[in-house]
Amino acid sequence: MAKQIVYGDASRQGILRGVNGLANALTVTRSLNRLVMRWLGLMIGALVVLASAISLASPDLRLSLERSVMTPAGLYAIAALRIAIGLVFVLAAPASRAPRTLRVLGLIVIIAGLSTPWFGVARARAVVNWVASAEPLLMRLDAVVGMVIGGFLVYVFRPPTRRTT
Repeated sequence: MAKQIVYGDASRQGILRGVNGLANALTVTRSLNRLVMRWLGLMIGALVVLASAISLASPDLRLSLERSVMTPAGLYAIAALRIAIGLVFVLAAPASRAPRTLRVLGLIVIIAGLSTPWFGVARARAVVNWVASAEPLLMRLDAVVGMVIGGFLVYVFRPPTRRTT
């Protein structure tokens, strides 16, 4: 006996309920993903401001930290961190206040992360030694630029304020 295929209103309504349930689940997942990415970006911005403020207050602490990381494994860790931060920027860009700017910034950070291992330990140490031999004003200027970039990230990733009318 052959199966009978029925095209009725009940079967159409059942398919519609299933498709709507799937669409609602994807909408919740997307909005949750955007929220998580926005908070990750906000945390990265706050950490950049904090690290830059510490560098502004104590340049010697920054130099000692940079010198302790100048190993092959340290450069790989820095590269992985840069790539992860760049991915957060790119993925969180649609939920931010400046999506194009964050996509470009994310791509720049990803490219910097991919090129970090080829920079080499000797060249990285030479750059750190050059910065150490320069005046402290250079390191403080670098810290101020970092604070501005971190402040921009906090502004861009901050949830929008809702005004009551």
